[in-house]
Amino acid sequence: MSPSTTNCPNIRGQVNPGDSFEVWCQVAGSQTVGGNPYWVYIITPNFDGWMASYYIDYPDNVLPDTRFC
Repeated sequence: MSPSTTNCPNIRGQVNPGDSFEVWCQVAGSQTVGGNPYWVYIITPNFDGWMASYYIDYPDNVLPDTRFC
């Protein structure tokens, strides 16, 4: 199953501007957010889970130097 709000309805946490997190991998999801179809699996000190790549401040949909899941 690819990430989307339908496939992953449980919210594990919130990432605020300036919060630190690690992007583990990226994949095209089954839901597009803000024109970006990619989702990233993130790891924070408090939780891990899928986040729409749209919310990462980067000019392209695909993140450089980040492997695909």
